[in-house]
Amino acid sequence: MESTITPSPRSLFRLDGEQVRRFGAIVDQAGACDLLSQWRAEDGYDPSKSGRPAIVSARAILIIFLIVATSGQPLHLTQCSSLLGNPDTTDEGLELLGLPSRKEARALGDAYEPASQRWYNRLRDALKRLLKPIDPFSDIPHWRRLTKEEYDAIMAKNDKDREKLCWARATEFFNRLIAASMEGLPQRYRDNWLGDLAVDGTFIAGSQRGTRKNLRPHDLVSSEPEGGWYVREGDHKDTLTAMAKTKGEARWGFEATIVAGVIADQGPHRQPHLIHAMSMDRPGHNPAVRALEAIRHLMGGDDVPKGTIVGDRAYFPNARVENYHEPLRRGG
Repeated sequence: MESTITPSPRSLFRLDGEQVRRFGAIVDQAGACDLLSQWRAEDGYDPSKSGRPAIVSARAILIIFLIVATSGQPLHLTQCSSLLGNPDTTDEGLELLGLPSRKEARALGDAYEPASQRWYNRLRDALKRLLKPIDPFSDIPHWRRLTKEEYDAIMAKNDKDREKLCWARATEFFNRLIAASMEGLPQRYRDNWLGDLAVDGTFIAGSQRGTRKNLRPHDLVSSEPEGGWYVREGDHKDTLTAMAKTKGEARWGFEATIVAGVIADQGPHRQPHLIHAMSMDRPGHNPAVRALEAIRHLMGGDDVPKGTIVGDRAYFPNARVENYHEPLRRGG
């Protein structure tokens, strides 16, 4: 009897035509690049006054990051750079990203290499351009750690209206990509969701260096100083009472508010409860408001089913009725 050999699964960390088309469809369906262009124009950007076109476009860096994210690799620019220099990367994939083929790059003395500083810099600049319209703290430099005195001076000039605008833009941007990714699912899977939702916050760790409570003016802050303290108990906010009562160690980072669609009948193959919406902020900062902002795009569509929403005490007993309960009830 002949033995059958099961082929090894194909690596997800791969840049080829198939991957670029797959994630390019999500980016295009979301209208992500048009949205970024619109926001840049609203912020006063005039393309006629800029220099030569960027080599790495917003669409290209988005697709590359989606490939890295879904492969389970760390979301680092070094991973994106190594992907371009990976021997398995194909010319078709590069050309679909609007980048030169390997042969063209070599002819220009600009070859793709796993540790190419030139391509790393181009990816970094593309990411900075992409984040500029949606980053609530774009004035904070991240190429070096600031002293507490420098950080406090920047935050003293922080435009609160601009910060609020960027949070709203970022939430719309996230959720357009999430909604577009749903479109790629077979209709029968989408039909299994009848409108029930579960909302909860999940902690995303930031750099812990420089996060002592009592920093002196010349001490270095975290390389992600715009984060906040996360407390395991209660609403996760770092009040003095919460910090004193916490049974675990307070940690520095961010909080993502995740809204999942609960499926009553998961079927024989246990269809997972898919994420339908999300938002971001510091831990414990207006969790109910952030949840409502994430859910709004689901409330607005007549074709989106409406069911029951559940969450813990951070979202119901602790929320103001006008900030959470009433808008949800009006939305169905």
